[in-house]
Amino acid sequence: MANLFNFTKEILKRNGALAEEKDGDLEVVFPVLLADALETKEYSNLVFSSEKKNGVYVSFDSKIFAKMKELFPDNKGSFSVAAFPPSKLRADKIKKKIESRIILNNAVFKIGEEGEKTVSYLLAFFKFTALSDERQEGIIPILINEFNLSAKKLDAEQALALVDILEKQIKNAQRREYEKIINAVSAAAREAAKEELRDFIQSINRRLNRDTQRIYEYYGALVYEAEQFMEKKGQIKEKKAQMAGKMKAIETEFKWKINDLITKYDLDIQLEPISFFRIETAAPLFWLIIKRRKKSRTFPLTYNPILKAFDDLPCESCFNSNGASYVCDDELHLVCGDCFKPCPKCAKNYCRACHKTKCPHCGFTNKNLTF
Repeated sequence: MANLFNFTKEILKRNGALAEEKDGDLEVVFPVLLADALETKEYSNLVFSSEKKNGVYVSFDSKIFAKMKELFPDNKGSFSVAAFPPSKLRADKIKKKIESRIILNNAVFKIGEEGEKTVSYLLAFFKFTALSDERQEGIIPILINEFNLSAKKLDAEQALALVDILEKQIKNAQRREYEKIINAVSAAAREAAKEELRDFIQSINRRLNRDTQRIYEYYGALVYEAEQFMEKKGQIKEKKAQMAGKMKAIETEFKWKINDLITKYDLDIQLEPISFFRIETAAPLFWLIIKRRKKSRTFPLTYNPILKAFDDLPCESCFNSNGASYVCDDELHLVCGDCFKPCPKCAKNYCRACHKTKCPHCGFTNKNLTF
């Protein structure tokens, strides 16, 4: 709940409250108008664990969190546009870093035209909720370049620091179509949620394996006893028929128990957009000429003046930037290793940006490509 703690503390301080951390709680003195808006006392102890009973419990589903929406009049906090002051950068200096920064596993590139362009970044805040036999939730900030769809997960401190320096609007920034941007930032947020929930998912798998093992052992013992009984000499046919029926009943009940376990530990990850900041700024731009066999394409590489680093090359399938990229043969898409891995059936590599759910070589459909 660290993200929720930091978010709550920052929002209250911005609205005139005095907030001090103590043993994981927030001791808050509210201005009268703020206390009225949140329907709380002027002095409150905010707690972020349901096990604590000595204060006002704050969670994503709590009343006080829902009331914080009213601190943004006319929903201005839902979508805002601001400008980031451009940095004075030497293009020749940062250009030298490109060759060591960009890694293509199965293609080559060279640097073509270069210059400076006003581009826009979208800072998107998503709430994720993971539901299984337990519940996990949190907030994920994603910064996506709306020109080339390079996305990066920020930590809470980076996101809040960035919001602090947003000032005024700049128009006519270069960006992709709105639908492509939303699809890309949502996909990036889903990948970030998976990473955020990695320990939670591993815990689910451990409990599922443990309970599955217990069921196998229990019903295995029942089957063994039934088989031993049926092998005894001198058993009359009626008894053997009765035990055969019992064996079938054991097998049916075993399948039910396994299906119950799968349902119990099934993971549902829900993603909900909270707010968006569009940040427009001037950025150094380098056009990469990517070559794969006899084909070539150009791709815009931008130096991010906000994070003071080159934007990662995006995976044009899952939009999860994770280092080295592959280039597909058909459309020369840039894809990550997971989106260019071999087909589970025919073991041939294929591009998931070109072929979303089906292998083009053998037609195998992977039902686990999305969640």
